[in-house]
Amino acid sequence: MTRALISKELREHGWVFLLALLVGALMLALLLFQARNEGSPFVAFARFVAVYGPLLTLALINRLVVREYGGRTQLFLETLPLTRARVLAVKWLFGAALLLAATGTALAVTAAVASSTVRVTPLFLLLLTGRSVSFLIWFYALAFFIGLLGRYRYVAWGALLIGAFVFDFYLQLPLNHVPPLQLVSETMAFQRSSAPVANLLWTWPMSLMLVAGSFLIALWGEGSLGAYLAQRMSPREKVVIGVLAILPLGFILILDRRRSKPEFHLANAILSEKRGVTVGIGRAARLDEPYAETLADLIALDLVELREYLGLETIPPVFVLPDASLDGDLHQRATLPASDGVVVRSAIGSPEFEREAFRAFVVHEVLDWYTRGRASRENRRWLLDGFAEWWISRKDAAFEERLNRRAAAASRELRLDESLLREWLSSRESLGDCLGNALAWRVVVALTELAGADPGQRFLRDEWGRRPPDDARVLLEQPLEQRLQTIAGVSISDLVRHVAGVPGDGEEARATNVQALLASFEAQRTHGRVFEIHYGLAGRNREQQEFAVLYKTLEPWKAELSRDDLRRVDTMEDGVLPLTVEDGTRIFTAVEVWQDSLSCTVRKGARRWVVR
Repeated sequence: MTRALISKELREHGWVFLLALLVGALMLALLLFQARNEGSPFVAFARFVAVYGPLLTLALINRLVVREYGGRTQLFLETLPLTRARVLAVKWLFGAALLLAATGTALAVTAAVASSTVRVTPLFLLLLTGRSVSFLIWFYALAFFIGLLGRYRYVAWGALLIGAFVFDFYLQLPLNHVPPLQLVSETMAFQRSSAPVANLLWTWPMSLMLVAGSFLIALWGEGSLGAYLAQRMSPREKVVIGVLAILPLGFILILDRRRSKPEFHLANAILSEKRGVTVGIGRAARLDEPYAETLADLIALDLVELREYLGLETIPPVFVLPDASLDGDLHQRATLPASDGVVVRSAIGSPEFEREAFRAFVVHEVLDWYTRGRASRENRRWLLDGFAEWWISRKDAAFEERLNRRAAAASRELRLDESLLREWLSSRESLGDCLGNALAWRVVVALTELAGADPGQRFLRDEWGRRPPDDARVLLEQPLEQRLQTIAGVSISDLVRHVAGVPGDGEEARATNVQALLASFEAQRTHGRVFEIHYGLAGRNREQQEFAVLYKTLEPWKAELSRDDLRRVDTMEDGVLPLTVEDGTRIFTAVEVWQDSLSCTVRKGARRWVVR
């Protein structure tokens, strides 16, 4: 009778299973194609399990449980000389076998594809199998249990999804970091030697409890509970369920709208408070506290004057976290999911740390916070980059002189035309942070010279003085170039021509010439469609022996690449990147070298290209 029951399931639902397997094959092929630039083809398998596994599970449960219980087919089966427990067990095991067979086939195909590019070991395959099977059995058991709830299954799924949203949003704990979802995160493609024991120990008991719950529902009262749940909802039940679903959502939305994030505060920080502006620097080992106090005071004064100059409504609290692991000229801003403010990290006190450049970075991030990130969009990013440097340099002649040298070097690296500003992210990517900021500074200087002090300030106040709304009303604002022409009386073309016409001192030009440095990258085939990347830097002298090679394989539509997005190799000689890529891979490569004459890091040979 068990064989007959399995034959019945195949005859009735077999075409659906075959269609689902065909969709899975197409999805796996697309994921493998997409994962060519991800470092391992097994990234595709991880995504396949996380996405296709639940979809196939829902299809199986809909056919094996929901459709048959709702259509009374299950009640007919229970009249046959088979126990209810046996019928349910056959259905459960039959669906699980189909699910695991599809997943096992996908793993075998992925391993065959990956064998030509990565090392595939039995232990690695065992770990992948254990993780994926544990996740899929858990989700299958969950879907089977909810499927047996009959008319209340949509209520159960809705409550589960809302609970997951609340858990993720309000507890600030991403769901992909929680078992059993963590089992199929993309990191599973790279964890080759250790099993996630803690996650497995959470997943297996949950799966067993869900299986026990499924049998309890199906067998309770000789099947009477399952038959009751299979009936349609009455109109009264629909009204009650609808009210119970809408009220919590309404309360959540109302409370969320009224909820404001608390201001970030760093305990035991070195604080400077000036006229309502708070700046704090975290204490750290080997931190020169008098120097930190002076820096905090300077930043606070910068922000007080910035508020008055632009007419800003408020200035967020600013906290600085010293981090000796960073390069001295690399500054980062932290993400604050549960609080409000600006928190940045930098290697305060390191030999390459430039106090004025760091102050400009803080001004940059405060304006980015105030404009809700709109100031960092490509069509206006040059203004933000240049203004932050200009704001600090206008009272510091030494910093202004350094910016002038850097801008002179940057202007010889790129062609100065309108695309320089309209495609600023590409320009900045080619120049790097130091020279890019300096060239943007020169454009802002040109703006103040061509427009004059008062029209320039009116334009900047119009651009940043009002904090933009956090909704679709921002789409009604005039474009930056139009307001630049209307308020300041200058155009992008005027600014670029003015920058291109700035004369440079010959001695200064020789001192800041970085064109002698030539970075080269070449793809050389190793075997089949696999390449390795050879790099080199010509023209460096003894004082410039050390350099850094930056690289990253590119995903589609990747716009901006910051330094902390890139992988890095510090070296003193030409060599080969620790990376192998397939034919057709898009990649970004560049070289960065410290220049004593500019007191900063310059970027050479930056480009996006396709490996052939």
